[in-house]
Amino acid sequence: MLVELLPCLCLLQCLPTSLALEQKILENGGKPSSPLDAKLAELVKDTLKEWHVPGLSIGVVDGDDMWAEGYGIATYPDTPVTPSTLFYGASTTKAFTAAGISLLVTDEENFPSITWKTPVSSLIPDDFVLEDAWATDHITIEDILSHRTGMPRHDLSYGGTYEGRNSTPRDVVRALRHLPMTEEPRVRFQYCNMMYVVAGYVIETLTGGSLEKFLKGRIWQPLGMKSTSFSNSDAISGPDHFAQGYVYYKDEYIPVPYEDDLVTNAAAGSIISNVLDYSKWLYALLHMSSPIPKEAYTALFTPHMLHDSGDVPYTGPVAYALGWETSTYRGYQFFEHSGGVEAFGSHIIFFPELNYGLCAFGNTAVTSNVAELIAIWHLIDNKLGVPEKERFDWDA
Repeated sequence: MLVELLPCLCLLQCLPTSLALEQKILENGGKPSSPLDAKLAELVKDTLKEWHVPGLSIGVVDGDDMWAEGYGIATYPDTPVTPSTLFYGASTTKAFTAAGISLLVTDEENFPSITWKTPVSSLIPDDFVLEDAWATDHITIEDILSHRTGMPRHDLSYGGTYEGRNSTPRDVVRALRHLPMTEEPRVRFQYCNMMYVVAGYVIETLTGGSLEKFLKGRIWQPLGMKSTSFSNSDAISGPDHFAQGYVYYKDEYIPVPYEDDLVTNAAAGSIISNVLDYSKWLYALLHMSSPIPKEAYTALFTPHMLHDSGDVPYTGPVAYALGWETSTYRGYQFFEHSGGVEAFGSHIIFFPELNYGLCAFGNTAVTSNVAELIAIWHLIDNKLGVPEKERFDWDA
């Protein structure tokens, strides 16, 4: 009973703050000092045209100030993107799944069986079995959240139907025993969505409810993220417009049907949200405030696995923490995550020392991610006062 009451108590405690944050976002959106100025609007307009992206939304949190804006088209022919427009958030979901695990780890009274070092097989022994017996016995919660299990993506190995029914997270977990590992555990960074499905299944097993119910009760509602869900039907029937995803082909935008409710891989990438809600999430991350305990933030932000950064302007190594990538830019550490599903892209990034964070959503695959990076890093360079000639060309 106590476990069921905790979300309600947390919601009551945090509600005034979340309402104040929403009002702050709306009010600050019209201030002359907004970083989302006419110059940015022109940059975004040109970028959307160049990269064939119908629309984009951006949220900015700078200390206690917040701004949000929409650009372009959410749904043709003429529905514009606004700050409340909903998009798929894809892999930015992973930070919420990791945060959900942190709520269990820090609640020793109600969930004494789980720590960051707990072997996953001790929590779901019949379901979590890998091809290697040592890996089965020793892979921990920390390992699955930092992509260091030795398991590659295997993204074509789950989803769809199974034995005449829609597959479930448990089906994904149990499928791991039939899939090859390509590295020893804790040797190499290998991004694996399936391991985040495992993490979500652990939450569901220990709490006795769905992952969405848990995240909604323990994180989204306390933060006032009232538009966030895993459900297409909720997004479509709700008061906020759900953007249509598109692919640009032969000089026209072709709508891509919404995916079915992505229950199977919800923990890895099924979130639906907007920049208003994500700005509230950013505010909590920057201030290390409730509903996540401070000791949990420390664990979530600790790097665990180095990986190749590619051709990016970062000035330090890139590592994966728990649901977050982290590196440095011009002397400042930041945390970020991108997301992409069919016909949608997303990005979230924040600099703790600067108390500064941004989020963005777009309605194409891949190209919207590029457009988001161009806009976001323009704003970051503005914040840092980087001269134009010294800025990285994200458009190249």
